Amino acid sequence: MIQSRKNEERYFTSDPKKMLNRYLVSRLCRTWTETFMDEDTGERTPVERSEVLFDKGTLITQDNLAKIRFYMAEGSVAEVEVSNQRRACFEQKNKRLYPYMAQVSIGDKKYKVLLYATGVENAITIIKDYVELNFEGM
Repeated sequence: MIQSRKNEERYFTSDPKKMLNRYLVSRLCRTWTETFMDEDTGERTPVERSEVLFDKGTLITQDNLAKIRFYMAEGSVAEVEVSNQRRACFEQKNKRLYPYMAQVSIGDKKYKVLLYATGVENAITIIKDYVELNFEGM
């Protein structure tokens, strides 16, 4: 059976039994607050700190689970979002323009439109705008 988002089981849990042999949905970080004292003024300043424990898509094995349980008992990790599917890749936002060509059917004629866009969704938006402004019909 092909895995997809349609049959993914994703949930937040703090139960170690439900975490074992699952994958992390997002990067797991522990957070804590440290208080620093300014020696000149005597003022206390709280600073929130964080540390990445595991990256997205990491399989929670017995060793990883022991580390997660330690930080849960300490209080720096509350819940973990897990999934039955490994999704380790992430989308990087594109800031460059790339050339696209689209073919648009208006009435009985087909038109080719050449344009530059940062992505497919952006190209579709530009084409729709151009066609609505310059043509009539369906």
